[in-house]
Amino acid sequence: MTERIVLDEYDTVGELGIRSGHPRWADAIAKTDVCVDSVPQSEFERLLRENRPLQRDIKALAESRLNHAALTSGGEFDESRDAA
Repeated sequence: MTERIVLDEYDTVGELGIRSGHPRWADAIAKTDVCVDSVPQSEFERLLRENRPLQRDIKALAESRLNHAALTSGGEFDESRDAA
C-alpha cells in the first residue's frame, strides 16, 4: 500500500533526489490545480550556497523525510528501490 502525504502551499518535492543524485522515490499527485516550478540542479545548489536559512530548511526537511521513510519501512530505507 502506498502512503499518501498531503502537501501544503509552498511545500517542495524532489529535494532529496536533486541533493543526492539518486532517482526519485516518491510521486506527487495534485488533487487541485497547482503551479509548479522546476529548478535545475546547478541553480538549486547555487541557491543553497547563497542562502543559509534555505540550506538549513532543506536539510531539516530531507532528514525528516528520510527518518519518516525509515520508520515506515521497518527501519530500513532503500533509496535505490526505484533505480531500475
